[in-house]
Amino acid sequence: MSQSQVATVRFALGCPRSQMDGALILKYLKINGWTLSDDLQRANLVLVFTCGVTQREEDISLRCVAATARKKSAEAPLVILGCLAGINPQRLAEYGCICIPPKDLDRLDEVIGPVVPIARIADPNQLQKFRPDKRFCDTFRERLSRKTNYGFSLAERLWFRLRHGQRLCSGSNKYCYADTFAIRVAHGCQGECTYCGIRNAAGPLISKPPEQIMAEFRRGLDQGHLLFSLIAGDVGAYGQDIGTDIAELMESIFSVEQNCKVLIMDFSPKWLIQYYDRLFPLLTKNADRIGYASFPVQSGSDHVLDRMKRGYSRADAERCLSRLQRAAPQLDTLTHVMIGFPGETQDDFLETVDLIRRTRFRKVSVYKYEDRPGTDSLLMPDKLSEKVKARRIRQFYRTFPGIGHYGDEQEVQDDPAAAEPQPEPAAVNH
Repeated sequence: MSQSQVATVRFALGCPRSQMDGALILKYLKINGWTLSDDLQRANLVLVFTCGVTQREEDISLRCVAATARKKSAEAPLVILGCLAGINPQRLAEYGCICIPPKDLDRLDEVIGPVVPIARIADPNQLQKFRPDKRFCDTFRERLSRKTNYGFSLAERLWFRLRHGQRLCSGSNKYCYADTFAIRVAHGCQGECTYCGIRNAAGPLISKPPEQIMAEFRRGLDQGHLLFSLIAGDVGAYGQDIGTDIAELMESIFSVEQNCKVLIMDFSPKWLIQYYDRLFPLLTKNADRIGYASFPVQSGSDHVLDRMKRGYSRADAERCLSRLQRAAPQLDTLTHVMIGFPGETQDDFLETVDLIRRTRFRKVSVYKYEDRPGTDSLLMPDKLSEKVKARRIRQFYRTFPGIGHYGDEQEVQDDPAAAEPQPEPAAVNH
């Protein structure tokens, strides 16, 4: 490969998994003799990382793609990476681009004809260079709209700020993945969640061999790193395809006596329940070595959980999580909830509120249900109106003031009076 080959890589938006892919592709390009440049006119190849988890992320990604397509050389191929390439390639078609979702990264070999194929490039462990391109993120008008479209008045937002010392619907993270020694433990996902478009882009579960994970972990320790992150679509599903499991991996990690912390992202309660007898002693004994653990419950209603195909009951999730939190109160547990899933009634919603109160998560991310291309829920009946979803999100925030939104997280502060059942107008579709 000639040194005259120049590539531009843009990162519109994305999660730590996408950041890992981005770092991998930079490494891949450099190993194969490509020079990296921000100058689109010089580039022989242009790559844009995108996200499509919600409509907001899709729109931000499309702005970056459109701007890049306008400014690049006409001869340079435009390659779209990240989940949007697999979730909604139809919206990208007008740009004459090549769409390569995460499950098909080896197709990059067809584009550049490498000396070293991407399958032979080891995952990197540093993600610092891959942060969202703020030039294409929300405008002030959009940020303002997102703060107000649930019906919060300016006076109410100011009251929250004065009472709780923070903005309504805002948040901050204690740890940043970009500052960790990141270890990808698996590609893809084994889940069947009916609302998720990401699984169509990510592909099936492919777990990394445990000895390879432990080699990366020890290498990070040898380099002096004290903060690690385990990255996968569902960390809890680790090993299901290779005859091992997450409990065995955690046993190996915690058997290494070192003063370090591990961040555990996206650990489905399904696997916490399944391996609870082995995970409970591991997590409680090593609670001080866990920066945080995220267990996305999504809903407190069995009716909704069943329609989501989450694979567990509310009772089992509550039992395991509550016991874990009581036994290790210093363990920082996070969760996600989705409000407004098709068919969700007011009683279903109140069950979610009740679950969050009973389990006492330290931080919660709140997501409004949206139809996403290629998902099973797209065709479900009994869709809720935007008005109903907004009302419920507003009620949720008022019950737990200061809670985050769209990935922003805040400590839960319970306001019991705010969760009293509120009747909904019969005319509203839910």
